[in-house]
Amino acid sequence: MPTVYQICAVLITVAFLVIVFAAVRLFRRLERTIEEVQLMLPDVQRSLARVDALADEARAAIAPLKELTPVMHRLSGRFEQLGERTAAVASIAIDNIEIPVFTAARVVRGLRAGAAAMYQRWTNGSLQSHASLDGGTRHE
Repeated sequence: MPTVYQICAVLITVAFLVIVFAAVRLFRRLERTIEEVQLMLPDVQRSLARVDALADEARAAIAPLKELTPVMHRLSGRFEQLGERTAAVASIAIDNIEIPVFTAARVVRGLRAGAAAMYQRWTNGSLQSHASLDGGTRHE
């Protein structure tokens, strides 16, 4: 057999041995992984049972809320109507009461100012009041 063929046969054999060695290592790691998964499997099963129980409790808690939803919807509609009515009454009250109240307040303010001026005139004497009425100069 020529030397080139012998070298090729050796290289192919070495490559085959490397592939076999890598495959053996891969299978060993795969075995370890499977063992670890098998060890964790009971914990996972217990966790899944807890998750199922929790889901059942959540369903049981949500079921009464489903019954309350239409009631709450009707109640919110009634509150909306009440709010609209309150706004309408407030608008009417402001439109119909605001102007007379402000007018009455102005009249009261005017009466107070007039009464205060009269009181000041009576208490301070006539000289000071005449002086304040004619600009402060005496034209007699």
